This record gives sequence, structure tokens and C-alpha cells, in this order.
Amino acid sequence: MNKHLSCLLLFCGSLAAHSQPNFTANNYVNPYDQPFRYGANLGNYPPWSNQQVANISVGNASLPGVGMNAFRGSLPEHFLETWGYQIRLPEYQHFQSLNATDHLVFIGYPSAAHRETAAFCDTFPSELFANLYLPIWDGGANGTPVNDQNYFALYIFKTVSTYKNQVRFWEIWNEPDFTLNTAAAFAPPGAPGNWWENNPSPCDLATRAPVFHYVRLLRVAWEVIKTVDSTAYVCTGGIGNPAFLDAILRNTDNPADGSPTAEFPLGGGAYFDVLSFHSYPHLDGSMWEFPPGGGLFFHRHSDRGLEGMVKRRNDLAEVLENHGYDGSTYPKKLWTLSETNIPRKTFNVYIGSDEAQVNYLLKALVEAHRLDFKQLHIFNIADLSSEASAWNEFLLMGLFKNLSEFTYPNYELNDAAIAWKTAVDFFTGKKFDAPLTTALALPAEINGAAFTSQADTTFVLWVETSEDLSEAASATFAFPPAFGLDTLWQWAWNFSATQNTGQALASAVALTGTPFFFQRKPVEPVDTVVINAIAEEAGGFDFTCFPNPSQGDFSVRLKTEEPGKFTLKILNGQGQTIEILLEAMSVEASEQVLFFRKNLLPGLFWLEVMDENSRIILKPLVFK
Repeated sequence: MNKHLSCLLLFCGSLAAHSQPNFTANNYVNPYDQPFRYGANLGNYPPWSNQQVANISVGNASLPGVGMNAFRGSLPEHFLETWGYQIRLPEYQHFQSLNATDHLVFIGYPSAAHRETAAFCDTFPSELFANLYLPIWDGGANGTPVNDQNYFALYIFKTVSTYKNQVRFWEIWNEPDFTLNTAAAFAPPGAPGNWWENNPSPCDLATRAPVFHYVRLLRVAWEVIKTVDSTAYVCTGGIGNPAFLDAILRNTDNPADGSPTAEFPLGGGAYFDVLSFHSYPHLDGSMWEFPPGGGLFFHRHSDRGLEGMVKRRNDLAEVLENHGYDGSTYPKKLWTLSETNIPRKTFNVYIGSDEAQVNYLLKALVEAHRLDFKQLHIFNIADLSSEASAWNEFLLMGLFKNLSEFTYPNYELNDAAIAWKTAVDFFTGKKFDAPLTTALALPAEINGAAFTSQADTTFVLWVETSEDLSEAASATFAFPPAFGLDTLWQWAWNFSATQNTGQALASAVALTGTPFFFQRKPVEPVDTVVINAIAEEAGGFDFTCFPNPSQGDFSVRLKTEEPGKFTLKILNGQGQTIEILLEAMSVEASEQVLFFRKNLLPGLFWLEVMDENSRIILKPLVFK
């Protein structure tokens, strides 16, 4: 029995009511087998309630919605202590009634009465909770299983107990690695003050506390959350700095120096299941470069933004693997992208257009599925101001125009919402199909993916953009013959609004820098009466095919009364040859069984057997 399974058995048997976990994320990470979550950060749009925002985002009986099935919110302690721990419960119950579930919430931010009074740098006091290092548990001495004097533990216990039926993912703080000292934070090893070989200064962190204290937050949160809800996931708080992640993993929660001791034995990686990160590629350096010869070059287009998001993920993944979170030494972490977008309006030198934002979000959704993210939350569900009063790009990153300018249920969509809804409608109920995507054999300048279900397959394809401040790109793509495709249905990014459907020849699909969606166009089956007539004329030989329908593997049993040479073809639904499986194969007077494996899309195909006298038998073969 492997060590992960052994721990799982301990885990399942140990979590009785309010019993502390006897495992960590170094032993076991609970798989997440629910559908992908299309989410957004909620925001605040008075006088709209969050229930009303959810109605137009998810949809109800009278409103179409834009495809959301989860939200990212916040439940800070200072808010809950002021208004009561159940203040947001009706909202989350309403989300659940709309079938929006497994929400993500970031937590932390103490009330004034529970805030740390110590200062770890000369300039700012700590932002964390007081008594963080008191024991987490007290055996129920105060009526709760946690030590009520450990304010963070008590807050976590009360919050998760209240919202555990709606919230599945708990981020610990929001962007704890945010810093203004980017020179040190992103410096490479060997550079003065770098975070790879030096722990970040408390003055440089958003928490204003040592990184060991953030590991302590993770540890307290892990123990309490797993006790209250064994199905919940503990997440990092939307980080983005690989060096900060390295600091979390190499340090324990030892307040002296982060070194391991009997009391503080494990690094921070033991206390979170999900690597939650943020990506804003327009401002993190992804879209510009300083070449060795000097100067500054910009690459402000959607595919460069996508590269930036993927690079951030891969840089963080490399740190995890370097510390053993590779599925062998320790279980792999799950992933979620809890904030991302690029602007739809230009500010300063940043990219900014509706077209670029539409393209980035569509491409990011494809990549999120490819990389097996569990959720993606855009920033933000709606604009935070009018366009006239906006002074930075973060105010204009919503799917909806600023809702405060409308009266419920009236609203106006940005182009990004239309594209988002189109993608969600095509992707929901399907999974990213890696083998089928590979089989597309996409050339270097074309990107895309295949999404499959038992019912159908959707392809999304685009030409990669490459010019600064331009989304223009074009190329022609031919689906491989083995796919058996002739004419395709084709939809543009705005299909959810226009309902316009086009057609494309699979042998010459015209693509642009904006993704298109494709599905097989159904064809009328060949007249079986004609087929039977052809078969009767053949005489002297016959064949059967099994299993039929097939999921890829099938056999052909050929029977012949006399020796001969036979050719076997597979045809599409319109009778056109996809592939010659065997040509002029010699067969003695008996029967022969032939085995084949083909990666074909679901649909109707035909097997054709022809003898050396050009006599033909044609029989249907269904792939599912």
C-alpha cells in the first residue's frame, strides 16, 4: 500500500465531529472531480444586492445570465465581527439555489480588537491577528473545540462552520506577497536582497509580518478547516511571486527563524491543497522586454498575454516540483486562477481594447482547461465605474457595465461577457481532450483545443497574434483526413448574442486571431436500400464489423468463398474516402479477422470492402 493511500485511510477514519486531522497536504490532497467553475470576483454595486448580481450572472427563470457557476468573495473577520457571522449566508444560499456552488472565498483581516499590536518593521504595524501562536485547540474548554483566545482559529472555526455548505475553497489572505519592493521580490538568486536566498522583509509584505507568520496562518487554517469540513480545500491567497512561494515552502511556522523543530516540523506546503494565483499579464512584464542591446520593446497582444499567464503558472509549478510536490515525494497541488484579465481600455502604456480582452479571456479559458485548473475567476463581474470617470484599467474589467448606473434587472454587457457566455455554452458538459487535441497536429502559428462529451465534440481554434497593439492574424487550417470531417458548423465569439451560425470546409478553415468554435455538421445517412442492393451484387464474400458502435477499437471479420485480393476503406458519412486501411490484401478461401484502432470523432462512418473484380460491400460503422 502506498503512503498516500495509507494516509487516506487514516484520514477517512479520523474525521469524526470536530476531531483534528492527523494528516497534512504532504500526505494527501483530496481530488476535485466536480465540473470546471466559471467564476468572477463579485465586487460591490449599490444599490444592487449580491442576489441580484447573481441572478444576471448565473441566470434564473427570467434572466439568461452569462454563464457563471461560482463566485470569488471575501469574508473578513472585521466585517463578520461587526455585522454577524451569518450576514452573507442568505446570499450564498441564494447562489446555491441558482446552482452556483463550490465558491472560493478569501479570509483574514482582523477586527481592531483582535489585531496584532507588535510591529515587525519600523514603519508599519502587523496586519495579522494577535495570539496567532497560542495553541489552536483547548479541548472544548470554552464551548468550541478551538482555543477562543487564538483569534484567528476562532474566526476560521465560526466562518467555515457557517458557510461550509456553500464555500469549498478557502484562500488564506489576498495577495500576501504583494510588495512595492519589486527589485528584491523578483531578483534572481545571487542578487542583493533576493527572496530566493533571503526571507522577505516584513516591511515589504502586505501582511507587514515575517513570512513564518503566513505559514502559521496556513497551518492554523488547515487544522481548523479540515476539522470543520473535510471536503474543503485550503488555498494560497492568490499569489504571483515564485520566490515568495519558495519562501513559504522552505520555512516552517517557527516564529524565531522558520527552521524546523519538534514543535514546528513542516514547511508551508504541508498546509495547503490548492495553489491559487493571480495573473495580470499586461502589467507584470509579460508584454515588454529590454533586449541586451538596450531599448524597450512592447508585445501588447492577446497571445503574449496568454504566454504570460502560462509562464506565471509554470514558474510557480517549478518551485512546487523543486520542493517535492510532484506526485511522488508529496502529492501534487491543485490549481485555480482566482484573478485575471487584461484591460479593454488603454491606460498609460498598457494594452487596452475590447477585441484584445475578448481574445485573452477566450484563450485563457481554453488554457485553464488544458492545464486542469479547477476554477477561473475573472476580475471583475462588472465595471467599478463609468468609462468617463475611470482612472485606471482595473475599474473597467467587468463583464457588465457599471451596475450602479442601472436599475435591476436592467444592465448592459461588455463584449467580454458575450464572448464568455459563448465559450461557457460550448464547453459546459465537455472535457478538454488531450489526445484529440494532439491529433489535430496544429502548426506552430495556430493554437486551439478539442473538447468532447458523449454527445459531440467542439473545437476552438485561432491564429496566434504576434504584432504589438494588433489582434490581426490569419491562416488556413485543414483538419487531418483521419478526423473524417467534411463540412463544419462554425460560430464566432459573439454567437451567444447573435445566434449566427456559419459553415466551413474542414479542408480549408479560415482562422483569425479571435477564436472560432467548430462542430461536425450532421449529414444525412446513405440510403440503406441502395447499400443492400450493392451488397447483394457482390456475392462470394461478406464481412462483419464489431463492436459497432465503436469507441476506437474495432475488428473486421472477412469471409470469402475463394481466394482473392481485397481492399478495405473507411469512408465518411457522405461516402468520401478518409483512409485506405488495407489495399489489395491477399485472402485465402476462408475467413480472416483484422483489428484496427482509429481516433475518429463521434458519428456515422462506412466501411467499404472491394474485391479484385471491383465488387463492393458497404456497411455502416458508428463511433461514439
